This record gives sequence, C-alpha cells and structure tokens, in this order.
Amino acid sequence: MAVVSVDLACKAYADMGAVVLRDHRDHVCGELVPIPLAGEPSPADLARFLNRYCADLGARILLLDGPQGWRAIDGASAHSRACERELSTPAKTGLPGTVKPTTYRNFVSFSIEESE
Repeated sequence: MAVVSVDLACKAYADMGAVVLRDHRDHVCGELVPIPLAGEPSPADLARFLNRYCADLGARILLLDGPQGWRAIDGASAHSRACERELSTPAKTGLPGTVKPTTYRNFVSFSIEESE
C-alpha cells in the first residue's frame, strides 16, 4: 500500500514537497514526487490533483503537513489551538481569519480552505 505525504506551501507549487511511501518487506521506501501544477497554488486545484493522484496509486492515506482547522470558539487558549501551544509551533491559529504572527495568515488560510 502507498501513502502520500505533502508538505504544503502557498506561494508556489514548486515550494511544496511530496513523497510516496511504500512498504517493502522490512522497511519503508520513500520516493520524492513533483506536483505538476503551475501558477498560484489553489486549494481546489491541489485537492483535485491529490485526489486523482492517490486514486491512481491506490493510496488510501494522504498526509498533509499544514494547519488543519481554526481554533474552536471554546478552546482553552485565546490565541491558538491546544496542539499548537503544546508543540510550540511557529504559527498560532486563532478564530477564523486570526493568525499569529500575521505573516503566516496566507499559509494558514491556504491550508485550511475548503474545496469541493
């Protein structure tokens, strides 16, 4: 079985990293793969590509390295999700649209944006 793992970026597809992991007897092999998209990254276009790519590989697991959601309104911290506080991540994701430091806002928004 193959697993696809993607390190997200929001400025250029070339800045993204992707690897296909495969189980080979007693070890795992990783193969770096390019993301063959151009232009300004689009969450919808990337999602369509990854869905098709995983289906073609038979990969049933897709790992995305990037923020996965906004902080819950009833979260314990006013400025971050509990996992970000616990792991001391560089970006803190608050309520929708709120990110600290603000320079991470585009990346966080790109990572979280929903697509059809």
